[in-house]
Amino acid sequence: MPEKEAELFQKYAKMKNKTFLLGLFAIQLIRTFQNILQETKVETWKIVTKQLYQSRPTNPPPLPPRLSSDLQHNFLDSDQHNAQPTQAIHNTVVLSPILSFSTFSGKPTYRPRQFLLRVVEYARTINNWSTDTLLQGISQFLKDSALEWYCQLYITNNTPLNWSQFVSRFLAQFHSPIRVAQQEQEWSECKQQDNETINEFVVRLRAIWLEQRVDEQEADLIKHLFCKMRPDMLNLMSASRSSTLNEIIMEAQHVEEILYLRNKEFRLRQNTHNKPSINGHNPTSLMSIPTRAYNSSKSTSSTSTAQSNPTCWRCYETGHYAPNCPLNDTRRTFDSFDNNTEPLPPRPKNN
Repeated sequence: MPEKEAELFQKYAKMKNKTFLLGLFAIQLIRTFQNILQETKVETWKIVTKQLYQSRPTNPPPLPPRLSSDLQHNFLDSDQHNAQPTQAIHNTVVLSPILSFSTFSGKPTYRPRQFLLRVVEYARTINNWSTDTLLQGISQFLKDSALEWYCQLYITNNTPLNWSQFVSRFLAQFHSPIRVAQQEQEWSECKQQDNETINEFVVRLRAIWLEQRVDEQEADLIKHLFCKMRPDMLNLMSASRSSTLNEIIMEAQHVEEILYLRNKEFRLRQNTHNKPSINGHNPTSLMSIPTRAYNSSKSTSSTSTAQSNPTCWRCYETGHYAPNCPLNDTRRTFDSFDNNTEPLPPRPKNN
C-alpha cells in the first residue's frame, strides 16, 4: 500500500511539472507574438508616413499678390488679384470649420459687398488662395437662397468664368432695393455718439461708406468724417482736411484725451461743491430755515391782522369790545333818570 501511494505521488509530481512547463511555454509564445505585432505596426506606420510625406508637394503654391490700398473699391477687379499667374489646377480646396468664416444667405438685410470683401481677405490670409481658387470653392461660403442661386447656375451651365464676372452677377442678384434704402437711411443717421471713440466711429462709418459710396476715394471719406464727427472734438482739432486719415485719427485721439481730462476735473469740482460744510450742517436744511421763519412771520402777521379788527358783541360794531362799547354810557344815563328804562334791543349782526 505505501508503494502505490509513492507511485501515485510521483505521477502527480510529473504531471504538475508538465503543466508548469506548458504554462511557461504559452507565456513565452504570447510575448513573442506581441513583439512581432508591435514591430509590424511600427513598420507599417513608417511606410504610411513616408508615403504621405512623399505625396505632399515640396514647394507650396505661390502666394497671391497683396491687395492694393484701394481694396475697398477695386477688390472686385480680378486683374489686380491675378497680376502674377498661379497654377490653380494644383491647388487643393481645404476648408476650415464653417464657424471660422463668414457666410452669405441672401437675405435683404445682408451686405453683399462686405461679404465679398471678407471672403477675399479670408481666402488670402488663411488658405493663400487666388481668386480663381476662391471661385471654385465659393459655394462653401453660401447658404439658403444664395446657395440655391449658385446651384441653379451650375445646373444650367451658366457659372461665372472668372471672379470679376461672379462679383458683377452676385451684386446684381442680391443688392436689393430694400438694402439700398436701408443703406441711405443708415448713412444719413451715421453720427458719432457721445460715448463712441474715434476708432470705433471710423470703423462704423467706413463700413457704411463702402456700401453707399462705391466710387469715392479716401479724400471723400475724410470730408464725410469731418461732417459727422462730434462738434466738441471738431472745435479742438487742428488737423486740416488735406491730412491723411491716419493723421486725423491720431489728432482726434489727442483731443479725446483732452476732453477726458476736462470732464474728470469737472466731476472732481462737482463732488467738492456737493460735500457738507465743516460744521456738519446740510446746505439744504440751512436754506430751509429762512423759509420756515418767513412762513411763521407770515402766519403771525395774518393773525395780528385778524386780531386788530375786534367785534363788539353788544352793538355788533367792529373796532372795540363790549366793555368799551358806547352803549354802556347811554345805559348808565337812562338808569339815573328812569329805572324802568330797558336796554336797547340787540342790533342785527353785520354781514
